[in-house]
Amino acid sequence: MKKERQTERVILSTDDEGRLVGVPVLPPRARVAVALRVLDRSPPISAPRFTSRQGQFLAFIRRYTERYGQPPAEADMARHFMIWPESAHQMVVTLERRGLIAREPGRARSIRVLLSAAELPELE
Repeated sequence: MKKERQTERVILSTDDEGRLVGVPVLPPRARVAVALRVLDRSPPISAPRFTSRQGQFLAFIRRYTERYGQPPAEADMARHFMIWPESAHQMVVTLERRGLIAREPGRARSIRVLLSAAELPELE
């Protein structure tokens, strides 16, 4: 008689802190139920809305706008933070996706910070 061995399939991913986490593969119905439970959870009140690096970009955008009367171009951000222009663009896209800034498509220098000055860190 042949013994059957049932193995659990697992998807490996990383959590917010970069630790490796195994997530069991679920049947389609169970996946929907899990997804709905995850969507129902609101983030803890103490969770920061942005990382320290994102906070520095937000503070730079606000300070630049106050000083020069117009928002910075992505090239200005790249120059200030000494990063590649593509990296500055990716940060702008990330900030917009997270609802921290707003932009007008097709219009240069249209970045607006959606947080109050009190919510932003000091620019280092």
